[in-house]
Amino acid sequence: MEFTKHQASGLRWQANLRSRMRQAIAADAPVVTELLARAFDADPFANWFIRPDERHRAGLAEFFRIAFLRLTLPFGHAYVDDALRGAALWTPPGAWKLRWWKRALLLPSYVRAIGLTRVPKVARGIDEIQRRHPREPHYYLFVLGVDPSHQRRGVGSDLLRPMTARCDAEGKCAYLGTAEERNLVLYRRHGFDVTDEFTLPEGPKMWLMWRPPAVR
Repeated sequence: MEFTKHQASGLRWQANLRSRMRQAIAADAPVVTELLARAFDADPFANWFIRPDERHRAGLAEFFRIAFLRLTLPFGHAYVDDALRGAALWTPPGAWKLRWWKRALLLPSYVRAIGLTRVPKVARGIDEIQRRHPREPHYYLFVLGVDPSHQRRGVGSDLLRPMTARCDAEGKCAYLGTAEERNLVLYRRHGFDVTDEFTLPEGPKMWLMWRPPAVR
């Protein structure tokens, strides 16, 4: 079968979009924070969780700065692509729930991101999410985001592969939650299945997904 000039050009274009995944470093923080803020600007969960006023964008940036530098990077399971178009932030088994003193240290940052008057409502929703969180050991996908200008080009899939491969190699499960129904197709493609659905207080519907390791 011969490829036309147009088909060959298309294949080269797709190949150029593929990039190497690497572990993130602290120096990536400014770019990762901003790309995730852009990626989640219209996300239903982010718009429920983050303050909806004129400080919304600043609240997004504050939350993703914490998520990257404090909640995931220290564990060594945060990934970016070499062009910094997206990021996948994971925590290892047993690390998804913060101890009380760590939550206390991060509280001022969370209040800035959420807005003081909204804290009780958001706290109830987060308590419900954590109540449904599986207790079986697993890797937790805390955040997966791709800059809007690079979405639907395979970057999200590429970002998932390092850790799904690790889960398979170690025989470990993986878990995530999403409020974007369109994301279900992507995650199912990588072995996740919906295990629970519920609606946040005055907020969006959430889908919780579980991935067993691939049978070898």
